[in-house]
Amino acid sequence: MSNKQIKWGVIGSGGIARRRTIPEGIVQAQNASLDAVYDINKTSNSEVALEFSAKDCSSLDELLSSDIDAVYVASPINVHLEHVTACAAAGKHVLCEKPLGMDVAEAEKMIEVCKSAGVQLGTALMMRFHTQHQEAKRMIKEGKIGDPVSLDRVLLVNNEDDIQIGTPLVEGVKVAGTIVEQGRGDKIIVFKFKRRKMYRRKTGHRQSFTAVRVDSIGSEKKK
Repeated sequence: MSNKQIKWGVIGSGGIARRRTIPEGIVQAQNASLDAVYDINKTSNSEVALEFSAKDCSSLDELLSSDIDAVYVASPINVHLEHVTACAAAGKHVLCEKPLGMDVAEAEKMIEVCKSAGVQLGTALMMRFHTQHQEAKRMIKEGKIGDPVSLDRVLLVNNEDDIQIGTPLVEGVKVAGTIVEQGRGDKIIVFKFKRRKMYRRKTGHRQSFTAVRVDSIGSEKKK
């Protein structure tokens, strides 16, 4: 799927899909297009379809019979199994919101039906793809820092909460881009995610900071 333009359908077009995933994910991606949307709230679904120039589907069957390659499932958790199973039966790849199911049994069932149908199943755990998390993973893998002991994360979404350089992030640590500082005898790496304006907000930005507490840093690990 990586070498083609992926045509997306959305089940549960209101909520997080409308606020974030469609405008900040699907619409922004160079290899994706939003082709069809479905939601039990017909008024909301029609608004989303109009806003993003997508097909306004009146039923799940209509969505799944559309010319789409993959479906983003953002419906309530208690119907994830039903919707993922329907997508797999229709031969559509699936990106399902977290949590995948109501319990482990449901999650395993979804994995099995998608595997049997030959379609890909993914869970929208977007945090693992954030820049600072990828950088932390790389540094740990390359042995540049010690073994992780704990992780703290701060997510801010408006100007009133804007973190400036020098502001304490966790006890003993201040924000200064990507830094190494010491607090309470532990070594902490702070990864600052790039600020960006939030969709559908006249003012406000989204900022993300991750503090990884490790047992050693750089040369200390080699001693």
